[in-house]
Amino acid sequence: MSDQLPPCITIKDLTVIYNSKPVIWDLDLIVPQATLLGIIGPNGSGKTTLLKTIMGTIKPIAGTITIHQNNKTQNTQNIAYVPQKNSIDWTFPVNVYDVVMMARTAKLYWYQQAQKKDYEIVDWAIEQVNMSNFKDKHISELSGGQQQRIFLARALAQQADILILDEPFNGIDLATEQLILSVLKGLKELGKTIIVVHHDLNTVQKYFDWTFLMNIKHIALGPTKNILTSENIEKTFQAKFDWNIPL
Repeated sequence: MSDQLPPCITIKDLTVIYNSKPVIWDLDLIVPQATLLGIIGPNGSGKTTLLKTIMGTIKPIAGTITIHQNNKTQNTQNIAYVPQKNSIDWTFPVNVYDVVMMARTAKLYWYQQAQKKDYEIVDWAIEQVNMSNFKDKHISELSGGQQQRIFLARALAQQADILILDEPFNGIDLATEQLILSVLKGLKELGKTIIVVHHDLNTVQKYFDWTFLMNIKHIALGPTKNILTSENIEKTFQAKFDWNIPL
């Protein structure tokens, strides 16, 4: 169904360079609406750079990014982002509730205050990730799985149509993994588009209905059952794989 809708994000001829070295080169990507898309590639293949470029925090030297058929190069107001856990300062003096509320107050002018609806949305988002009993906890007191849940809750509170997550299943417990996957699949059923950088080839088919394989360049894109082949994986990782996909 999702591939029958207009594209959610269209990327054409994207090139990003760091220190005269291409990190992304002439890359094309079309993300269908209402899709749970996994981005797969080896370390250093440009996956996180791609996310940040979509978000507008990195500027490409060439190419275009079209969001919801808006011809502006960047239109990121309707995107929620969950970064890698290791990129967050967990000693920052803030509790669970404050982190999630940031999704609401970020939209306010300096003279505005959060309203009843904002508090209701924050409470709802925290409940979705089963963290209602931890609202007053400092984020440094949480386990790795709990920390990931809270930043997912912050993304939920933003109520965006597009969610982008960078390695959300990395270093978490099984219960959190299952909860995150359930939440993401529920959002997809509501028509949201979810883009996830992922590294575990063994769970790609379980997690994602669409997969994008990349290694600086575009390798393959499409329904996971069609894309996750030995040939495509070997092109992506530039190594031989004994890959047997269960039917």
